[in-house]
Amino acid sequence: MNEKSISQKQLYFMVLQSQIGIGLLALPSNVFGHSKNDGWISVLLAGISIQILILLLWTLLNGFKGKSIFEISVIVFGKYVGKFINILYTVYFLIVMALLAFLFANLLKEWILGYTPFSILLLIILATTIYIGKSNLRVLARFYMLTAGVIIISIVLPWFAFTFNFEWAYLFPIGQSGVGNITMGAHDAIVAMLGFEIIAVVLPFVEGTYKQSLKNVSLANMTVTLMYVYFTIACYLIFSPAEIKIISEPVLYLLKAVSFPWVERLDLIFLSIWIIPMTTSLVTYFYLSSKGAAYTLHKGQRKYTIWYLPLFVFILGLFFSSEFELKQFSKYVAISGYIFSVFIPLLTLLVSIVRKKYNYRSSSV
Repeated sequence: MNEKSISQKQLYFMVLQSQIGIGLLALPSNVFGHSKNDGWISVLLAGISIQILILLLWTLLNGFKGKSIFEISVIVFGKYVGKFINILYTVYFLIVMALLAFLFANLLKEWILGYTPFSILLLIILATTIYIGKSNLRVLARFYMLTAGVIIISIVLPWFAFTFNFEWAYLFPIGQSGVGNITMGAHDAIVAMLGFEIIAVVLPFVEGTYKQSLKNVSLANMTVTLMYVYFTIACYLIFSPAEIKIISEPVLYLLKAVSFPWVERLDLIFLSIWIIPMTTSLVTYFYLSSKGAAYTLHKGQRKYTIWYLPLFVFILGLFFSSEFELKQFSKYVAISGYIFSVFIPLLTLLVSIVRKKYNYRSSSV
């Protein structure tokens, strides 16, 4: 194992911690807008769709063993077009990082630090991201694995909400929303479950075979899907249809009403725990964007990119402070997600086959 390689187990936790994050908190409400009480089916459908995208990306990477998406672009499309695609990928990873940082800061301001300026919160979040994200891949993988235990705690906490009244009837009748609305709800859920793209960069550094990697990445996606279905059903059992469509973060409100003699605000405890998955998801996209910029502009050296990319995000954040602006920004990022997770990998795969570049490693070594 060299300094930057990671194990199969660490790959599982990296994908897991990259997919979960701030998107979960508003997910039940967002999918309810289209799917109504069938939102949990939309989340399940989103997990299946993500698995298909993982298979597409894995098929492409499997044809260029030992190469990341940045290297594959240059091999398939040539030096100039390949570098242009790499710049687009870097910008995409950077705007996702920016969106996560803005939503993170906005959430902290809304729930905990109401009097702290948005820019100060954003600065603290980005400083933390730099501190963690400047490390090499192996250190990041260890951090992701070490902090994965908080996910188990976050799953247990919603059970306290069921000490109050809940209604199974809120889930029925199943399937009344129709296929079209359930599919639209799946779109909302897919956006919240992005993060699997990390395999496009880290898979060449994973020990073991690519088949083993596919198995662990798929297992991580299945874990995230079941977890999101669990939280969605939990919210639908507690809140009536009239309530959930007007609550912005139902997962937090689920716990806000719970209080005990030994703890008054269970939602704040959950939020304090959930800060870790939100941070790891943010660090993932920081790592991806800095790797892309380093490969394209600095001959693979990340030491410059880890400073000016967060600075760009901070300056951009000064123009995105209202909730409306963040929602509009989220829509553009969601569209970009399909382009860089579906269209470009599929195009690269097809062109590599037509140009007989597929199985590059086996034919060139």
